[in-house]
Amino acid sequence: MSRASAFLVLAAANLMWAGNWVLGRALRDTFEPATLNFWRWTVAALALAPFALPGLIAKRAILWRRAGFLLLLSFLGVALFQSLVYLGLKTTATVNGCSSASVPRRASSAASWSRLSASW
Repeated sequence: MSRASAFLVLAAANLMWAGNWVLGRALRDTFEPATLNFWRWTVAALALAPFALPGLIAKRAILWRRAGFLLLLSFLGVALFQSLVYLGLKTTATVNGCSSASVPRRASSAASWSRLSASW
């Protein structure tokens, strides 16, 4: 992958992430948060299935051994978090939602940086 295409992929990921927030805010009166989350992940799973299924099938033994942990992560990271995001977008602006959701990522990066620099 060339440097330019890597930057395009990164820009596209950010654009899609931001679009999720804008759509979540726009559809706040049309769908309940859990319904919106369900359809968001259903569409994403269907779109990714042709690319992901061969690799998942090849590693099914590992996935089966870690099924409990993967279900926990799925619940916390997919179902609960995104439903809470959509619930929050019912009452706040998109910019506030994006800003508040990016705090854990920034805090995690800062903690990692401080821990790594302390070990040097």
